[in-house]
Amino acid sequence: MGRVKEFQPAKPWQQFLFAPVDIASMAVLRIGFGAILFWEVWRNFENGWIRSHYITRNIHFKHFGFE
Repeated sequence: MGRVKEFQPAKPWQQFLFAPVDIASMAVLRIGFGAILFWEVWRNFENGWIRSHYITRNIHFKHFGFE
């Protein structure tokens, strides 16, 4: 008797997702993402948005236990 081959639709995806890849693309992605985050934080500090939006607010919501 022959064996019945099991149907595994996720097998090609599993092979694709867990295949070894070069780490250089991930390094470039992380460096680029970090540069964008740094630029955005710097821009918020330079424009004074952090102070105006979070520190010197007129309305401060009270939370239970922190009143």
